[in-house]
Amino acid sequence: MLMSYEGYFKGNRFISNENFKIPQRRKVIVTVIEEESHEDIIKGQRKAIDEFLRAIKEMDELGIEPLGEEFDKVISQRVNITRELDL
Repeated sequence: MLMSYEGYFKGNRFISNENFKIPQRRKVIVTVIEEESHEDIIKGQRKAIDEFLRAIKEMDELGIEPLGEEFDKVISQRVNITRELDL
C-alpha cells in the first residue's frame, strides 16, 4: 500500500496539510521537493534586471554604440517586466 501526504518541515517535525494516521511499525519514504518561493523568483528577476541595467549604463559610460532597434524589438518580445508599487 502506498499513501501520499503533502506538508512541510518545521525544524525536525513534519507538519501535514491533512489529517492522517500511519500504523505503527510501517516503513516510510520521505521525498523532499525543493521549490523556489515566489519571493526567491522575484529576487532573481530583480537581480537579472539590475545586472542588465548596469551593463547598459557601463556601455554608455564607455561610449559604446546603442544596441539599436532590433535589440529593442527582441527584448520587448522576450521580457515581461512588472513593477510593484506601494500606494
